[in-house]
Amino acid sequence: MKASGIAVAGIVLLLLAGLVVWIAHTLRPHPVRIVDDARHSTRLGRAAPCDAQTGEGFVVSGKWHIDEYGPVLEVTPTPCGRRVSEDLTKRDSLDMEVIEKFSGNLNWRNTRGMINQLDCHLINFPQKPTWNLEPDRPYVGYADTWAAECNPSVGRPDTPFE
Repeated sequence: MKASGIAVAGIVLLLLAGLVVWIAHTLRPHPVRIVDDARHSTRLGRAAPCDAQTGEGFVVSGKWHIDEYGPVLEVTPTPCGRRVSEDLTKRDSLDMEVIEKFSGNLNWRNTRGMINQLDCHLINFPQKPTWNLEPDRPYVGYADTWAAECNPSVGRPDTPFE
């Protein structure tokens, strides 16, 4: 009887310790990244709106689903978001908006590969109704993502300064 009481107390202590760690992690301030490079949005790590006059963003919606290959983020861009391929600042803001809105999902991973897929869709297929970003596709660099029509399937190591 005494041993089972000690076991229960130990389990309770472990649960309390886990709760304390979770609360501390949840309440900790998240760093804000300020980017000084002129090619990036400088709004304290937040994506600038696509249209400054109307405040329209770059993305209408994004939905996660699972297909036969794994998770897919189906992004529906705004009309403004479809037209920013030539403006590097706005393209970076599109990337930041997608990361801000959807990277909190457990399916999000391979950020560089997903952003390469996003930029590839923006430049090569802006009129597609939705752009599918697949975190399980390998990161291969933008040139190889473009060559694979936004769907790279064979990973390779990074080359220097790509």
